[in-house]
Amino acid sequence: MIADEPTTALDVTIQAQILELMSELKRKFGTAIMFITHDLGVIAEIARRVIVMYAGRIVEQAPVADIFATPCHPYTLGLLGSIPSDRAIREKSRLTEIKGMVPALTDMPSGCPFHPRCPRKMDICAEKTPGLFTPASGRQVACWLYGA
Repeated sequence: MIADEPTTALDVTIQAQILELMSELKRKFGTAIMFITHDLGVIAEIARRVIVMYAGRIVEQAPVADIFATPCHPYTLGLLGSIPSDRAIREKSRLTEIKGMVPALTDMPSGCPFHPRCPRKMDICAEKTPGLFTPASGRQVACWLYGA
């Protein structure tokens, strides 16, 4: 089953009901669900494996616990840094932002599509698009920091 933003703009009660219904369908029919969402809280709750995409390309994939505990790709780090935390709220600190703008898909930059916004970019990032490297078992990252 493919579910594209099935809980967007729903209150938390309805959201929980939808997620439970999807879970029941998964069990009943013995199927997988590809869940497409921007809601990292939902992902943390329901997913076993996560694929993070940027500008239409996979930048990282790993088990959900690994993504949240040890993100590798600079974009994944930026996404997770933008989630409000209890500590940030207590300290009234600002959320982390990812500088710059997402490129137009009709005018992609050379090399890694994230390099114009990346705080860890290297010269090769503007020259060549990285493939998926495997820095650890069960994880792949499209970043020159993890391959050559």
